[in-house]
Amino acid sequence: MKISGLRRVLAVGLGVLFLFATAIAIVQTREALTYREMSAASTQLELASHTLTMIELIEAPPAGVEIERVDAIALLENGEVIERTGLSFADRLRATELIEELTKNAQVDGETERARVEELLGILHADAANSEERGAEASSTAFAFIVLSAISGFAVVFEVLSGQRRERKLKSSLRDQAFTDFLTGLPNRRELSVQFELAKQTMEHSPVHTAMLYMDLDGFKEINDASGHATGDEILRTVAGKLRAVRGSNETLVRLGGDEFGVVVSNLQSAEEALEVAERYRTCLQRGANPADALHMSIGVATASNVTGLDDLANRANLAMYDAKKRQGSSVVLYHEAMTESANSTSTLLRCLRSADLDEEFSLEYQPVVEIETGEVFFAEALVRWNCPVVGRVGPDQFIPLAERSGEIIRIGRWVLQRAMAQLLAWQDNPLTRDLSISVNASIHEVEADDYIEPLRAAVAAGDIDPSRLIIEVTESSATGPMVMERLAEIQELGFRVAIDDFGSGYSNLAQLIHIPYDILKVDRMLISSLEKCSDGQQQSIEVLAAVSAIARANGNDGAPVVCEGVEEAHQLQSLREAGISHIQGWLISKSVSPEAFVDFLEERTSYSAAA
Repeated sequence: MKISGLRRVLAVGLGVLFLFATAIAIVQTREALTYREMSAASTQLELASHTLTMIELIEAPPAGVEIERVDAIALLENGEVIERTGLSFADRLRATELIEELTKNAQVDGETERARVEELLGILHADAANSEERGAEASSTAFAFIVLSAISGFAVVFEVLSGQRRERKLKSSLRDQAFTDFLTGLPNRRELSVQFELAKQTMEHSPVHTAMLYMDLDGFKEINDASGHATGDEILRTVAGKLRAVRGSNETLVRLGGDEFGVVVSNLQSAEEALEVAERYRTCLQRGANPADALHMSIGVATASNVTGLDDLANRANLAMYDAKKRQGSSVVLYHEAMTESANSTSTLLRCLRSADLDEEFSLEYQPVVEIETGEVFFAEALVRWNCPVVGRVGPDQFIPLAERSGEIIRIGRWVLQRAMAQLLAWQDNPLTRDLSISVNASIHEVEADDYIEPLRAAVAAGDIDPSRLIIEVTESSATGPMVMERLAEIQELGFRVAIDDFGSGYSNLAQLIHIPYDILKVDRMLISSLEKCSDGQQQSIEVLAAVSAIARANGNDGAPVVCEGVEEAHQLQSLREAGISHIQGWLISKSVSPEAFVDFLEERTSYSAAA
């Protein structure tokens, strides 16, 4: 019979598979060989050349030459062969049973045959896998091949071996996928444990430092929300490429998730070196970019000088990164112990927040928004306050971000909404507050919740309050997503009003105001604070405020009032008037006060106006 092209390729492939093995040879010359001759020659020949010769002769013997099939059972009974392969007595018995089944049951189906071949292959390789001597392993490998070829022919044996190879490749591929970030091609978070283990082995024998850099893109969420996830993904790929380009030989760069990246730096001589490495990564994002388009990154750095310090290295770097974020981003911060103390305090605060009785511990205070020209109160913003029985009074700048990260903001926001509507109902009996509107802040987590709109619908159905007297405030960064804009439009359809809060605090886009449904625009206090600076900066702020005011006036038939927050000084009013700002809010008018004190504030202003 003639060997086909495919069979020859397979034969060559299998010959290469056993290239470095030594074993029993079936053929030394192109003559018909007996089992005894074959056994005697087994210790003298190398598998690298003779395995391939054996395959070729079995598949396509030369004219006039006959190849005897190997007596597989005789091989298992041969003392010299058994000694070389190291097979145990039990393995020999089971192997003999399998061989008899394979040779005597000619009609067995292919699946059963493959299963028996796989089991036999496992037995014949078992001792070799545990052997410390390369010679025994090679002999057993070759012996397994010869026995299986003699029983089932080359095709089945190759199929089994190929299947095992494919399985190994699949496992290798799955491992690569498990340790690789599909978007950037970088190693993922799982790689950290591998690198820390390697660092541990090094640090046990050398006095070196290991550092962890925890890196987070500044403002990425706003960019992602405004431009879409496709743009966000492209930005992440670009960032990964820039970080990869400056990576050192002793640095492992990983994507931790979202817009967070990490670097494990090994073999450092001092902690100061880690800060230099971090600065290199921080500045690489700004190279070759326009100042307006440059990306910024906050980086937390933690170092370890001994093995024990590796245990929470990533956590400490993460804490330092959050501290860098608080410094307005684009900075590098080295971890210190006070950060852990702060984190522990935050943990205590979170436990208290989750177990808080809102009716007992939380309250609402109200701060007025007034018209500049008339001094009349436009509406009152409801501001939530927390008096914790464990840690005392907690500022909203502390617990609101914590509530948003933990999901508690949903529960708190719902309580605020219900309490504000109850206050509107209570104030209807007072002539001073009968027509007063109240605004409540809503986070993106609340607005996107499926049931957020339900209490608003219920309030409209009950008819107890005029819906136009309740204003829902959402931040500029939250209002740009399509789901939120759709929800805001739905709120307006029910008769409630919408205010865009903190405009100018992030990546403001005046053109987006045209597409966002809103009734009131509130400018962030950061623009107001610039009025205190040099004349050039003051003029720029006035121009920006004027542009915002002009766009707001173009919104709808009557235009949207523009409210400037954080007004504290009387001299700021003139600049605000020049910019066309109509309403202000801040300590210049009043701090936030209790509902009772707010009514007193209204009475005082009414008495003052009457006296004037």
